[in-house]
Amino acid sequence: MSDKTDEYEQLSWVFTAWWRGLQSLDGDTGKQILRGSSPVPPDRQSLAQLRRINVVDYDGTGVVDVGGALGVSAFRTLIQRARSQKLNEYSSVRKWLSDEQSTLEPFVIAAAALARIREDSSDGQARRGATARLLGQSKTIGESDSLFAEARFKRLIRSNDNWPDLMAQARRVSAILERSAPVGDFAASLVLWNADPRIKRDWSFQYYQRDFEPAGDSAAPPSSPSVSA
Repeated sequence: MSDKTDEYEQLSWVFTAWWRGLQSLDGDTGKQILRGSSPVPPDRQSLAQLRRINVVDYDGTGVVDVGGALGVSAFRTLIQRARSQKLNEYSSVRKWLSDEQSTLEPFVIAAAALARIREDSSDGQARRGATARLLGQSKTIGESDSLFAEARFKRLIRSNDNWPDLMAQARRVSAILERSAPVGDFAASLVLWNADPRIKRDWSFQYYQRDFEPAGDSAAPPSSPSVSA
C-alpha cells in the first residue's frame, strides 16, 4: 500500500469518526447514541458554527477563515485527531499539520463541508471518488444532465492551489448532494485535493463513469477499488 493511499484511508476514518461524534453517532459503528432510551441530539451548536465558516477578506484578498475555525472546539478536536495519525514523514498533510508549517485551510474546507451533511451514504466504507460518482448521476431517471453540471465539475477539477475557490466548490457540492454524501471520501478528497493528483483522476473517472456503462446499468456500484475506513 502506498503512503498516499494510506493517507486517504487515515483521513477518511478520522473525518468519519469525527463527523459521527457531531451527529451523536458511535464513532466505530455509526449507531445512534442513546441516553436511556432516547437518542442523544446532534451537537447543533458546533455544526452551526462550522457551517458559518467561509472565506473572509484580508487586505483585499479572500482567504479561508482559519482563525474562525480554530475558535470552534470541535474543529480543534479534529486537528488533534489528525495529528495523532502516523503519517509518512514526507507527507504533505503531515507538514500542513505541523506547528512550523501549519496549513489548516484544507481541513477547514472539509470540516465546513461536512457540517452540512446529515447522512453518510457510504455505510462507513471509503471508496475513492464515490462523491464524484454521485455528482455524475442523472438528475432523474432517463435524463442525460448530471446532478452536478459538467461545466461546474470541470471548474472544480481545475481548482488548483486555490483554497478560497475550493471552499466555494465544496459548499456547492454539499448543497447539490442535499445533505447526504459519502463522508469519508468527501472529506479525505478535499484535504488531499492539492496533495495527491490521484484524487482528481479518480473523481474524473467516477464522474464520467456513466458514459462507460451499458444502457440501463447506471445504478451499478462504483467500480473503483474500495477500502475500509
